[in-house]
Amino acid sequence: MTAFDIILLVEYLISALGSVVYVGRYSFAGWWRSREGRAIFGQHIALALFGLLTLFFLEFGVDYIGRDVLRLISVNLLLVSTWSLTFSLFRAQKRARQIKAEKPEPLSEPDPVV
Repeated sequence: MTAFDIILLVEYLISALGSVVYVGRYSFAGWWRSREGRAIFGQHIALALFGLLTLFFLEFGVDYIGRDVLRLISVNLLLVSTWSLTFSLFRAQKRARQIKAEKPEPLSEPDPVV
């Protein structure tokens, strides 16, 4: 493993640790109340699982019990949560366009008489 590989691995694990901390903190914040909250929470769980997969790979190598299950869960969770967040963005943009279309134009001021 080169020095560059080690640096990338450390950065990857630090970002995965950030997702673990995010999931720990956000789990008490009422994330289940909105589609966006569920999608963001799902994405961070998937990222935390990717970090866990990396740690297991480093410790146990390529073959360990549950590897395929963890990979399947993390990839599917990332897929569903990313598309859910994308559709939420589309819906929010559509709502913003509708609100903008319903908003009346402001009345123009008459030119002052000089």
